[in-house]
Amino acid sequence: MKILRRFFVFYLQIMISHGLPVFSAYFMTDADHAMLAAVVGEINAKMKVGCTGCGYCMPCPRGVDIPGTFAAYNRRFSEGKFWALREYFMCTALRQNASSASECIGCGKCERHCPQGIEIRRELKRAERELEGALYKTAKKVARKFVKF
Repeated sequence: MKILRRFFVFYLQIMISHGLPVFSAYFMTDADHAMLAAVVGEINAKMKVGCTGCGYCMPCPRGVDIPGTFAAYNRRFSEGKFWALREYFMCTALRQNASSASECIGCGKCERHCPQGIEIRRELKRAERELEGALYKTAKKVARKFVKF
């Protein structure tokens, strides 16, 4: 479901950024354009980072799952803290080589490859502040003791 949502958002962003040249010319009415603009507006209002999950920023030298972190960070504002922490915990702590946003060393390698021009280092710090609270840190320590990879 997460991949489908990312694809849909990415597809809508491409369509809007290119002015819907072919598709809209033949199939969309003014009402359709208005509805699509409203949907894109709602999605963008809840997205804090415009990451499409393309993965060009990867691999991170420290193993940070940048697209996964941004997906969880965006989910924090669209679906609530529980679902965001759940997703973030799964993409960081429940991995054989656990790595989280706080492990970013600020080398900037990721930013040079980002087609969206996201200031990844700055956004990772924001995601860290939002997602890596006491509950996350405690759960991560417990998971390392009891979950065998």
